[in-house]
Formats: sequence, C-alpha cells, structure tokens
Amino acid sequence: MDILFECSSCGKHCCVGEKAVGKQFPCPSCSETVQAPEPKLVFPCSACGTVCSATEELGGSGFFCPACEERIQIPTTSVLVCPACGINMELDTEFYAELEGRKLECPECSESMSVPARPRVQKASDNSHPPGFGNKTLRLDTILESIPQANQLREGNCPFCGHAVEQYGAKSYTCSHCSRQITMTTPTIKRGEPLEE
Repeated sequence: MDILFECSSCGKHCCVGEKAVGKQFPCPSCSETVQAPEPKLVFPCSACGTVCSATEELGGSGFFCPACEERIQIPTTSVLVCPACGINMELDTEFYAELEGRKLECPECSESMSVPARPRVQKASDNSHPPGFGNKTLRLDTILESIPQANQLREGNCPFCGHAVEQYGAKSYTCSHCSRQITMTTPTIKRGEPLEE
C-alpha cells in the first residue's frame, strides 16, 4: 500500500511504500528532511483501483496515483470497495480502526471482504524475542493444532480478538492488539491412552 503525503516545507507531493512509515528522507524537490507519516485514510484510486493511504489533512485534495499516474481526489474518509459488487463504503477513522485487518460482510451483496490494515511505524527488534516479550501484561496462550481456533491463526487472525497476528516462528504468533503470544502445539495424548491421575 502506497502512502501519499506532502513535503512540509515546499508542498511537493511524495509517495513511499508502507515499510517506510516513520522514516526520514530528503524531499526530491527542496532537499529538506521529510518524514513519512502514519496514514489514517485508506482508499482505492478511482481510475485503476490501487489501494492507497494518506493523512487526514490531505482529505479533499488532488494527488496523482502512484500506480496509473491519473489525477485523483483524496476522500475525506476511508473508502472500501466490495470486490464482488463494486459498492463503495465510506468509513470514518474510528470505525475503520475497529475493522482493519478483519473480514467484513458487504451490506449490499453479503460477500466477505478484507479490510486492509493501515501502515504503521515498524518497531525495531533484534528478533531474539517475539514482539512484546517482557511486557508485564503479556498473555501467553497455547492452542492445539486440531481445534477450530488454530485455523483462524493459520489465516493470520487472532482467535481471541480477531485482529491480524504476526508470525515470528514456525508455530508462534503475536497479536499487537491484545498482546497475546500464541503457540500452536500438537496434542501429546493419543487416543486410547489412559490419562495420568
């Protein structure tokens, strides 16, 4: 997802990829240092459908799509387009924040659709511990591979709160929303074996 923003010094239109959020760059026009912001708005290009993002301050202004280079107007709210029926759904910032990274049922055709997560500043990590390791509120949970919640985890969603999870090991995941560290395990008791008392 591309992030659209303006240079605070000269107003030059800039565009970066989502992994650049929070990083600083020299403006291509005036060479002043600019920082890629965390966007609040998510919307498709009206010409080619490429999903873009921008800050709320740019809502209502004109910009060029980074994919097709057509001039577009940035909406004042986030916009989702149902891939099945093409209906546009406008979502305010707070409601979008509740839905991002989850599945949503189209109110027009009832098809399931994904709500893209907004790009955020990547936290530095040395990968020696999972994200959130050492946090006093950290929740550690183990899920058996054979139960339905494991399928949600395999699809990239937290089985407890439904938000997107990050995988940091072969069977280990973390949810940045509810701070759970989740591990999938294989059942150790085989059928027909007596339980220890």
